[in-house]
Amino acid sequence: MNTDKQTNVITKCEELYGLQFVAFVRFLLSTGTRTSEAFKLVWDDVDFEDGTVLFRKTKSHEDRFVPVLPQLRSLDDLRRLQVQTLQDGGPFRKLATDRRLHDKLKRVINATGIDHFTFHDLRRTCLTQLALGGLAPAVLQCHARRKNVDTMMTYYVAVTDQDVKRLVLKAASV
Repeated sequence: MNTDKQTNVITKCEELYGLQFVAFVRFLLSTGTRTSEAFKLVWDDVDFEDGTVLFRKTKSHEDRFVPVLPQLRSLDDLRRLQVQTLQDGGPFRKLATDRRLHDKLKRVINATGIDHFTFHDLRRTCLTQLALGGLAPAVLQCHARRKNVDTMMTYYVAVTDQDVKRLVLKAASV
């Protein structure tokens, strides 16, 4: 999903569902984490100073620190959300029990004119942007916690012809 589409999705999320939903979408886009990991996040594991979050007992049964990419203002959302969700223990705990969560995303996606998109595609989008930004496949694999680099590059990194053209032209101008 390119940056224009991301902006449209984020705007529509905020318009339709408010801070917690838009913070969730931005968080997934800015960390590349799995939704299940985001649901389990607790406030004590968010380091606002360092700009990282600690995910405990992830799918790979390991704890891991993940930097939060600053360009999406995800940490700003979390700061605003903290007051509202402190009693819940974490920023997205209530969303984990929202039976209409996927329907909400579907409504947002339909309203922005995107054909098909899931929460997992937010993870893929983040990883693609990191790859296009020059992150080495081995580092990307470690960040994504994927066992096989080939699987990760095949299924998680979606480079378009426009991306190739832009990057080749950029490299040629150096």
